[in-house]
Amino acid sequence: MHAVLSGRKISMVAQNCGGCPGAGPAARLGSRHYLDLGLGYEFSDSKTIRLGINSFTDTTAPLIGDASISNNTDDLLYDVFGRSYYLSLSARLFQ
Repeated sequence: MHAVLSGRKISMVAQNCGGCPGAGPAARLGSRHYLDLGLGYEFSDSKTIRLGINSFTDTTAPLIGDASISNNTDDLLYDVFGRSYYLSLSARLFQ
């Protein structure tokens, strides 16, 4: 069995919105910290199970306030959905 704990930090960002409503010429987006947890177990040389939680602390993405941006945030940089879970089963069929 193995465990994984990883952290991600996105530093403060100055977003140039070009006059976004209420944001002024440049909005400052505070830094965000994400904590991910995972567990894995190898049943044999060919079978593995993994489960985990991304964004364990349920950190939300900042709102930018520009409707031209997907989901009103930068979804390529921040976790849009907050906390998420995964389960993975893998098997090697041929050796």
